Amino acid sequence: MLTFRALANNYSDVPAEELLCACADLRDSAAWDEFIRRFHTVIYAAVARTGRRYVQFHRDMCDDLVQDTYLRLAAHDAKALRAFVPQYPGSGYCYVQVFAIRVTHDYCKRKDFRHILELPPNSPGPPELVAPDKTDWLALKADIDDLLRTHATARDCQIFGLHYLQGMTAEEIAAIPFIGLTGKGVESALARLKRLILENYDRRKRE
Repeated sequence: MLTFRALANNYSDVPAEELLCACADLRDSAAWDEFIRRFHTVIYAAVARTGRRYVQFHRDMCDDLVQDTYLRLAAHDAKALRAFVPQYPGSGYCYVQVFAIRVTHDYCKRKDFRHILELPPNSPGPPELVAPDKTDWLALKADIDDLLRTHATARDCQIFGLHYLQGMTAEEIAAIPFIGLTGKGVESALARLKRLILENYDRRKRE
């Protein structure tokens, strides 16, 4: 259900989920203008981050893949946008990111780009809590998730997941409008979360 503001074609401050629903009407140029303004950096970051997983990928391909993402969202009378079902605040951004990631993977596979199986040396990992195998890592991740739910805000939980689980840099995260922080602000939040997790994880293990 679109709000009155969205129905009046003023999309500057409507939630992303409402904006995606409005963009399902390809005739609504105001909605698409706002979509591009709000999501362009998000899509670019998702494309660049995904492309890093392929040996032959280079930054010059990003702009074309961003445009391809727009085209595929609009294809078949915006079928992809009409299929979107809002589930929680922020789900609109997640949907668009996942869509851009799939577009990039599809392109790289069509080009027979070689996938980089191992993580790059500078890829972020969980903050200095090393688990020796998959089972231990899943248990560790569950502990961290529980600590974050107990001690951190919803935005901090999103920042943690975007950085440590999706590999986004502080600047990429800051470019997402609903985060509402600068790159330095994201770095400060990550440092605070790292301290919070280490302190509370050690305390929990001693109890």
